[in-house]
Amino acid sequence: ALYVKADKTYDLVEPAEYRKITLKQAMKEIEKYAAHKRESFWMEDIIKDLRIEPKTVLDAVQKLEKEKKIKPFGK
Repeated sequence: ALYVKADKTYDLVEPAEYRKITLKQAMKEIEKYAAHKRESFWMEDIIKDLRIEPKTVLDAVQKLEKEKKIKPFGK
Protein backbone atom coordinates (compact mmCIF):
# COMPACT_ATOMS: atom_id res chain seq x y z
CA ALA A 1 0.00 0.00 0.00
CA LEU A 2 1.06 3.55 -0.63
CA TYR A 3 0.80 6.16 2.06
CA VAL A 4 -0.02 9.84 2.06
CA LYS A 5 -0.17 11.97 5.19
CA ALA A 6 -3.47 13.69 4.57
CA ASP A 7 -3.02 17.33 5.51
CA LYS A 8 -5.32 19.97 4.11
CA THR A 9 -3.08 22.96 4.87
CA TYR A 10 -0.96 24.43 2.13
CA ASP A 11 0.80 27.19 4.09
CA LEU A 12 4.16 25.44 3.76
CA VAL A 13 4.07 25.48 -0.03
CA GLU A 14 5.79 28.44 -1.62
CA PRO A 15 3.75 30.36 -4.19
CA ALA A 16 4.44 28.78 -7.55
CA GLU A 17 3.01 28.48 -10.99
CA TYR A 18 0.86 25.39 -10.93
CA ARG A 19 0.16 23.29 -13.98
CA LYS A 20 -3.50 23.06 -14.86
CA ILE A 21 -4.13 19.41 -15.64
CA THR A 22 -7.16 17.17 -15.57
CA LEU A 23 -8.14 15.21 -12.49
CA LYS A 24 -7.48 11.96 -14.38
CA GLN A 25 -3.96 13.08 -15.36
CA ALA A 26 -3.28 14.26 -11.79
CA MET A 27 -4.34 10.86 -10.45
CA LYS A 28 -1.94 9.10 -12.84
CA GLU A 29 0.95 11.37 -11.89
CA ILE A 30 0.29 11.09 -8.14
CA GLU A 31 0.01 7.31 -8.32
CA LYS A 32 3.33 7.14 -10.21
CA TYR A 33 4.92 9.60 -7.75
CA ALA A 34 3.74 7.56 -4.76
CA ALA A 35 5.02 4.31 -6.28
CA HIS A 36 8.58 5.69 -6.25
CA LYS A 37 8.45 6.85 -2.63
CA ARG A 38 9.99 4.55 -0.04
CA GLU A 39 8.32 6.22 2.94
CA SER A 40 5.29 8.35 3.75
CA PHE A 41 5.09 11.89 2.43
CA TRP A 42 2.95 14.99 2.71
CA MET A 43 0.40 16.26 0.21
CA GLU A 44 2.48 19.43 0.12
CA ASP A 45 5.32 17.34 -1.34
CA ILE A 46 3.09 16.32 -4.24
CA ILE A 47 2.03 19.92 -4.85
CA LYS A 48 5.59 21.22 -4.70
CA ASP A 49 7.27 18.41 -6.65
CA LEU A 50 4.65 17.94 -9.37
CA ARG A 51 3.48 21.58 -9.43
CA ILE A 52 -0.19 20.61 -9.59
CA GLU A 53 -2.85 22.97 -8.22
CA PRO A 54 -3.62 22.17 -4.54
CA LYS A 55 -7.37 21.69 -5.14
CA THR A 56 -6.68 19.21 -7.95
CA VAL A 57 -4.20 17.31 -5.74
CA LEU A 58 -6.73 17.11 -2.90
CA ASP A 59 -9.47 15.84 -5.23
CA ALA A 60 -7.13 13.32 -6.88
CA VAL A 61 -5.83 12.01 -3.54
CA GLN A 62 -9.37 11.58 -2.20
CA LYS A 63 -10.38 9.68 -5.33
CA LEU A 64 -7.25 7.49 -5.21
CA GLU A 65 -7.99 6.73 -1.54
CA LYS A 66 -11.53 5.64 -2.44
CA GLU A 67 -10.12 3.39 -5.16
CA LYS A 68 -7.65 2.00 -2.58
CA LYS A 69 -4.65 2.95 -4.76
CA ILE A 70 -3.13 5.01 -1.96
CA LYS A 71 -3.69 4.88 1.76
CA PRO A 72 -3.61 7.72 4.32
CA PHE A 73 -0.80 7.47 6.83
CA GLY A 74 -1.87 5.72 10.01
CA LYS A 75 -4.93 3.93 8.62
